[in-house]
This record gives sequence, structure tokens and C-alpha cells, in this order.
Amino acid sequence: MKNSKEYTLYVLGSRGSRPVHGRPFEVFGGQTSCFIVKSEKHAVVIDCGTGLFDAEAILSDCDIIDIVFTHVHYDHIIGMLDFNIFPKDARISFFGTFSTWLSYETIKDFYRHPFWPIQPNLGAVCEISNDGSSYNLADGFVLSAMKANHPDSGNIVSLTVGNTKICFMFDVEIDGNFNLNILKDCAFLVFDGMFDDSEYCQHLGWGHSTYQEGCRLASVYNCKALLITHHNPKNDDEKLLAMENKAKLLYANTRFCRAGDIFVIE
Repeated sequence: MKNSKEYTLYVLGSRGSRPVHGRPFEVFGGQTSCFIVKSEKHAVVIDCGTGLFDAEAILSDCDIIDIVFTHVHYDHIIGMLDFNIFPKDARISFFGTFSTWLSYETIKDFYRHPFWPIQPNLGAVCEISNDGSSYNLADGFVLSAMKANHPDSGNIVSLTVGNTKICFMFDVEIDGNFNLNILKDCAFLVFDGMFDDSEYCQHLGWGHSTYQEGCRLASVYNCKALLITHHNPKNDDEKLLAMENKAKLLYANTRFCRAGDIFVIE
């Protein structure tokens, strides 16, 4: 059964840890994590890295904007400095496990003096659980989250749109005790491939993974597509293209995310 609505997945930023710029990074982009899934006048924003600075045109006609945080490290929230990106009359809600990120005041604290002179009029702040519980958003979006293995705590986020499930595994390190039930029936897996297997042993405990691990999971869960994100800021276009080619040998339908990618969700 086809979706009655049309959903679109936008990649606005897929760089990890910090933004980069310059000619060596033109293909994949240097903006940090920001993905948007949109249906008509409703958008769900997954993390607000510097990629959010390019979201104004996508969000301009939205009446409802739901912002979901995987975690609140700076590279995933810094795009909120320009709050004018969000339409003035849109209903804005923030979703996250704020109780594990100090308190519900986490978002307000981001704008406090003396670090930033403007305190915008924020929307609702909604606590969610990371035990796999489901939350029904508007326009057929269903949100759930599970705890990720990452310093300061983070979440794997699942967003179901119509009959399609998208799992966002930003900033996650896989270990033997990890519960990945959330990946069942996942069509699009957006996965942290900051390192490759040869580098990983030098970065244990950093809270990141490898593209090879993403390929393995995509194969185990029979995902329609694997989208590798959180690119190492040290890796230029040449390095990422070489890694992408190797990944395709492991899982054919793999793509390393580029800022500006657009996917129609059927």
C-alpha cells in the first residue's frame, strides 16, 4: 500500500564533530548534522547542526516543525543560533530526553548570557523516553527512540512515515550489549561512519562507529538503503569517495551523505 502523502528526506549537514570548509570538502559538504523529513507543511528536523543554516527555504511554508535531538553536543545544536530560520507563525516543538541532559532548561540555557545576546521565544519542550516507546506526531509521523552508546548520553531515533521507517544512528558506538530492536523493519538506515575498522581501535570510547559496521547492520536488517553520515572532519572528498567505493562492495545500496541530498520516501 503506497503512502497517501509524499514525504521527502533532506540532508543538510552530515559532517561530524565540527564544520569544515574549502575546496577539498565541496562534494560532501562541511555542515554538521541536520536532516529534515517533510510532508506538505509539516517538517521533522533531526538535529540542528550548522546544516540548519541552509534550511530556511525548506521550512518557509511549514505550519508545524518538530525538532528531534539525538543529543545536545554543540555540533548538533549550533544551527539554532539563527532562530529566524523557523517561520514566525509555525508551531515549534522540541523532542528529546532532556531529563538526562541536565533538565528541561537545556534548550533555554543554550541562549543564555554571556554566550549569546538573543533569547528567542521557544516552542514546547517535550520529554520522550529512549526505551522504544512510540509518539504520534502530526501527518502520520511516528517517533521513537532508544539509548545510544555515546558520551553524555544520546539516542537512536526512529521516524516512521506512512509505511516507511527511517532510523537515525548519529554518534553511536556499537558494543555487544547494545539493543538494536529499533532497527527491525528499517528501510533507510542513516549511520555514523566516522571511522573505518583500521582506525576504530584507536578511538574506543569516543562514541562513534565505522562504515563497515553500518554495512553489516544494513545487511542483517535488510535495509533498503544505507546512508553513511557524521563524516570525520579530517576526511576530504578524495578520502570519502574512496571509503564510499569500498562500502559499496560490502553493501551495494550504500551512499555517503552529501549536503544537499534529497530522497523521496515512497
